[in-house]
Amino acid sequence: MFAFNLAPPAAAKKLPRYPVLPAMLIGRLAIATKRQGQGQGLGRALIADGIIRTESFRIDAYALIVDAKDERARIFYAANGFASLPDEARRMFLPMATALQLV
Repeated sequence: MFAFNLAPPAAAKKLPRYPVLPAMLIGRLAIATKRQGQGQGLGRALIADGIIRTESFRIDAYALIVDAKDERARIFYAANGFASLPDEARRMFLPMATALQLV
């Protein structure tokens, strides 16, 4: 679940005023160290797969949630449209409406 009060103000303006909204947590998104940064787009492909699966299973989620394990991961997610949640440095979200436009 995505707690409404954790949403950044710009995102909160567009949300219904429910205390929590459905969200999908991507538990572990990882590429082997020797394959990272080679320009193959494997990380983006995994994000796209999560978006497609969420949509195809008809999970009516507001957003995808990820926990960036370190600063490098946080930068990667930010470059792919995820925004940080206030007061949660490594937890990031991507609204499904935005995600579907990326696929």
